Amino acid sequence: MDKGKMERALQKREGGRRKDRKNPPLVADLVRQAATTQCGPLGSHLGLDRNQMGGGRAPVGNNAVAKGGTQTPTANDGEGTGQVDPDDEGNDGEDIPYEPTIWTEAQLCAIDPKLQQFTDADRRILGLYGDSCHQNDGTHMDGGIGHGADLKWQHRYRRVIANRHRLYWLPSGRWAKRFLRILTELLTDVRERRCNSEKLLIFAPCILRKTATARKAPEIKQVIWSRLNA
Repeated sequence: MDKGKMERALQKREGGRRKDRKNPPLVADLVRQAATTQCGPLGSHLGLDRNQMGGGRAPVGNNAVAKGGTQTPTANDGEGTGQVDPDDEGNDGEDIPYEPTIWTEAQLCAIDPKLQQFTDADRRILGLYGDSCHQNDGTHMDGGIGHGADLKWQHRYRRVIANRHRLYWLPSGRWAKRFLRILTELLTDVRERRCNSEKLLIFAPCILRKTATARKAPEIKQVIWSRLNA
């Protein structure tokens, strides 16, 4: 190939490159390329749908189905509301209304003997929330479990938290199952007011506290099991 043909070929190639530079890719082409790369519908991975791109009808259903929860039949199927049931309980996501307990000033004084003298601010808070801020630590209130039992576990709690304790890792198997079963029972007792929270809070350090004599795994398991049976 002579020199003139080579120059004309180079000029033709450069002209094609300049032409491409004058026509940049369209936004729709970039969206289509991104969606194709991610193996999804057009614009789904860029937060775009047909309504935002212009034209088209809204998709039926809700995107929350992909994130969890079941979808009830849509209006196009002849029944249902098209809403999402996030808790799979058939209530279309409607929560049962909660009715808080509303106390009066006389009832609060009977429950809390150390309750402060109410001010206008306390009465306003009481009218809004059904209770007010009690300016005491609440340790004199036994919650219905008995004054003697409440004081006993409060005393034990103060003795346990007075020092830092090194704890064993809870062994798996029957030791862990027994530990978790007792812990669950204590949580239930606190909720139903059969014991105070101090008994629950000191359970783990009383069972898992390290001793100088138990260092090997069989010895540790024997110590923990004997404490669980105490």
